[in-house]
Amino acid sequence: TATPHALAFKTAVYPNSYMINPLQLKSDCYCGDIFDLRCAMMGSILTGLPGQGGMANEADMKKEFALYNTRQAPILRGADIYHILPMPDGKNWDGLEYFNPAIAKGSLFLFKPTAAGGDTRTIKLKGLNRTTTYTLTFEDRPEQNVKKTGAELMDAGLPVTLTGPRASEIVWME
Repeated sequence: TATPHALAFKTAVYPNSYMINPLQLKSDCYCGDIFDLRCAMMGSILTGLPGQGGMANEADMKKEFALYNTRQAPILRGADIYHILPMPDGKNWDGLEYFNPAIAKGSLFLFKPTAAGGDTRTIKLKGLNRTTTYTLTFEDRPEQNVKKTGAELMDAGLPVTLTGPRASEIVWME
């Protein structure tokens, strides 16, 4: 499962994001790995440095911070937030969808903390234009990249496979 700080942050973001922009929700997680850092990327990040309670792998940390700065932060600045899976409990799949209509870009943050719930879930997205075709790009699993209409994504959903425990994925939407 996520470290206690990362899980606590996700469980705080979930209900608070109904009324507070995620950029106003700051993470104080001192992340141990990519899974934990991606929990922090769901709001403003304040995290540790390698060797100071932060990620042991500095290359991974730099890559994730670059993703946050170049892709996620602009989306968060004006994002609508959709609760597409249940509130995080540290055992079952959880995730949030962010879509910024001003820049026509979004992100889908998915987490599978344990083996519970199997390796594949169909995620029904929300708030999309039914007639627009969206390009969905998986950050870690490009073999799952797809183009679908808003209607397909909201009605039939997006099948996502995450193998093993502590699996996470960011799906970028344009």
